[in-house]
Amino acid sequence: ALWYLIQPTSLIVVILYWTLINPIFDDPFLPELSSLWAHLFNWLCLLASLFASRIPWSFKNSIWGLVFLLAYLVWTLIHFFARIGRGGSCELYPDPECPIYDEFDWNMPGITTLIVLATLVIYAVVAGLYTGLFRCRDSCSPAMTVSEVSGKEAETKDEPENGA
Repeated sequence: ALWYLIQPTSLIVVILYWTLINPIFDDPFLPELSSLWAHLFNWLCLLASLFASRIPWSFKNSIWGLVFLLAYLVWTLIHFFARIGRGGSCELYPDPECPIYDEFDWNMPGITTLIVLATLVIYAVVAGLYTGLFRCRDSCSPAMTVSEVSGKEAETKDEPENGA
């Protein structure tokens, strides 16, 4: 279930980071290497693992990512109503009222609700995209059953070596 969660969610992280936190279209700052890893290279490695693996996928597997997104949403609400803060001050509020991310601020419920709805729509689109990517992978390299793989291994053992 974790792999099914990580694949589409990693792309959501890339999209949200490069549109809300460090907008690529608005003269972005060059983040540190650790941030580039977390918000870009990680997804590229996961995308490579998607094409290199034979893990099956269907659209219903994307439910795990939706569960994660909803759990994170609940956590942000708990964080807001419990006034946990960030352990340091922020520009707009005293510490207990500071949101987890400035862009995801329940003190401004209108914009935050819009972000939540947009993220859910984007997640549905990304889950559909991943379904298409898996179909593309599977059409390029059809799956083999265990007996087919065993049969191929047996055939290569029975063949005489060159030079014998």
